[in-house]
Amino acid sequence: MFLSDDRDALRTLPKIIDDYLHNHLSLRLNPSKTILQPLARGIDHLGYWIKPHHTLIRQKNVTACAGKIHQRPLLAPQPLRATLNSYFGHFRHGDSYELRKGLASQCLDHGTSDMKIVFKDDFNKMLLKPQPLHQPLLPVPVGRTPLDFLRC
Repeated sequence: MFLSDDRDALRTLPKIIDDYLHNHLSLRLNPSKTILQPLARGIDHLGYWIKPHHTLIRQKNVTACAGKIHQRPLLAPQPLRATLNSYFGHFRHGDSYELRKGLASQCLDHGTSDMKIVFKDDFNKMLLKPQPLHQPLLPVPVGRTPLDFLRC
C-alpha cells in the first residue's frame, strides 16, 4: 500500500515494482489488484474501512457478529461469550462504541440471561461476562458485619 500526494509518482510505482519482481523473483503483479483512488474514498484493510478522519468496521464483519447473536439457541453460552468478546475486541479499534452497545443489547434481548455487559477503561472496553447466580444470603451473627467475612 502506497500513499502519496503526487499522483504521477503513484502511477509509475506499479511499473517499477513489476520490473523488480520480474527481474529478481520471476513474479508479476496482478494488474486487476492495482487500484489508484482518492484517499477520501477510504481503504478497505484488515476488516476496517480506514478513512482520513475515522475508521469504520467492514459491514461483512458486523453481519457475521449479528449472525452469531441470532444463532444463540444453537450455541453454548461459554463459546458464544468468547466469540462475541472476540468480535468486540476487533470492533474496539474502529469508531464503534454505538455499534458494540447495540450488538450487546441485542445479545441480551435474545434471551441471554446468563450474560451481563461490563464496561472498562472509561467505557472504551465492553465485555460480556457470565451473570453470577443468585446465592441466598447467609445470616450475619450478632455483632458482626457482612464485611467481616471478607477479611482475612
